[in-house]
Amino acid sequence: MVRKILIAFTLCSWALLDQAQTTPKIIHPFARFSIPNSQQGCSYPASPVNFCDDLHMAAINDAIEKKMVNFDKRYILLFIPERAGFFERSLVVIDADTGVVYPVPIDFYSGPPEKGKINHFGDLNFNADYDEICINGSIYAYRVQQDGKFCFKFDDGKFTGLNSAYTDAGS
Repeated sequence: MVRKILIAFTLCSWALLDQAQTTPKIIHPFARFSIPNSQQGCSYPASPVNFCDDLHMAAINDAIEKKMVNFDKRYILLFIPERAGFFERSLVVIDADTGVVYPVPIDFYSGPPEKGKINHFGDLNFNADYDEICINGSIYAYRVQQDGKFCFKFDDGKFTGLNSAYTDAGS
């Protein structure tokens, strides 16, 4: 009888442990945007991207509801389609603990131009355990296009590593 109880206890413990490891973290609902030098809190200066519009807010709220943490142990890195025909995506980092959304300091990224045309999305590299985002392709910030590989580190709500028109060093 004691043996049966021990076996049942062990099986229940394993089931609870397995459930605890696969249960997604509860994500804080959207709180606000954190955009340095922002106009009305919704976009970078002179940016064509308005993060407060219906498209962006729907994507952000959907990610908060359905996605799991996928970046630097506590964030959701989310790309949002901009102009699909031009293969453009904006990027935001969502803090799962606070609901604050940090747009990456670019307007959008795409694939590199080939014979004057952009025919695919840029490559995005990041890790669930690390604080770096790398884009291989083209980035656009404040009406300036740059082609190549670009990496940003995200630490304490700030992006570093690449100076764009929207970072403190680029201002």
